[in-house]
Amino acid sequence: MDKIKTKIGVIGGGASGLLFSYLVKKLAPSTVEVCIFEKNDKVGKKILATGNGKCNLSNANLGAGLYNSRFGEDIISKIDEKYVKNVFLELGIITKTDKKGRIYPYSLSANSVLDALYEANLNLNNKIITNYEVKDIKYENKMFYIDEFAFDYLIMACGGKANTKNNNLIGEILTKFGHKWVADHPGLCSIETVDATASLNGIKVKANVSINNHNFDGEVLFKNNGLSGIAIFEASRYVKSGDIIHLDLMSEYDEAALAKLIPDLKTFNHTFPKMVAKDILARANNDLNKAIKIIKDYKFSVKKLASYENAQIMVGGIDTDDVKNSLESKLVPNLYILGEVLNVDGTCGGYNLHFAWASAIIASKNIADGLK
Repeated sequence: MDKIKTKIGVIGGGASGLLFSYLVKKLAPSTVEVCIFEKNDKVGKKILATGNGKCNLSNANLGAGLYNSRFGEDIISKIDEKYVKNVFLELGIITKTDKKGRIYPYSLSANSVLDALYEANLNLNNKIITNYEVKDIKYENKMFYIDEFAFDYLIMACGGKANTKNNNLIGEILTKFGHKWVADHPGLCSIETVDATASLNGIKVKANVSINNHNFDGEVLFKNNGLSGIAIFEASRYVKSGDIIHLDLMSEYDEAALAKLIPDLKTFNHTFPKMVAKDILARANNDLNKAIKIIKDYKFSVKKLASYENAQIMVGGIDTDDVKNSLESKLVPNLYILGEVLNVDGTCGGYNLHFAWASAIIASKNIADGLK
């Protein structure tokens, strides 16, 4: 007599979906069958865009304060960067770490990571269906139904809206199951400002960026219609329309020290890029004392965030209060929610991709252990 099959459906062929599918098939009994549904014509398209095409897998500086929630920190406390590096080493991916702790495949190519994940799933005979958008899910008699398919377990690894034209049907389906949706917006992206910046387009400065009691030190890039750069990307996770972004262009000095350091307009004009100095002086009506105050508080009013297609992550998503630390839903048994669709977002540097891997690792192990 044939053994009863355990069928697992995975919605989303991205980072968390592909790694989960490989691991659960590897760890679980041989009676497990895995089917991945991907709405695009190929799996892993967003993986190819990570780390500017180099795939920033993780970071050696994992710790507190990197994520928007305790839930995210709890997950990474269980799965550190060494664990993730070992998982990818088993897939044939050697890694290298840069001076800032960012971990990349040695090839510095996201294609290497995607190829390894794709091949690993094929080698385990996991079924991958592309060009398949899941528009509805039914849950009856402890089974999940997607059109003619039936599953014992369902894994929501569908990602968020960032860097895609995702219409968030999965989010709508999950809310129908009773899960709360935390209002979302683009994150790790540029910011369009009310204040004109066209004359500053292309100029980079180092600054302390302050927004809503959050502070970031780093590069700010002026664009034709607003602000970009790593410090602005970090700040964008906490920004909404109408907020004021404060730039401190010389954070190592207080205002009194600056008054002594910059005694005249000649010194002022040679301290900053020409067009930045010109813009500050225009705001100060050529008053040096006012200009020094602006150096410490160069203000820009937020018009809006960049579009999702130009953002690295989605801020918001399914409320983590509805999810166990195993990534299983508290509301629907055998339903697991992984990666970006959850309301977990981290800072730049591989932390968001690390959460996707970590959530896949924990969920796959939890399910596999339960089936043994």
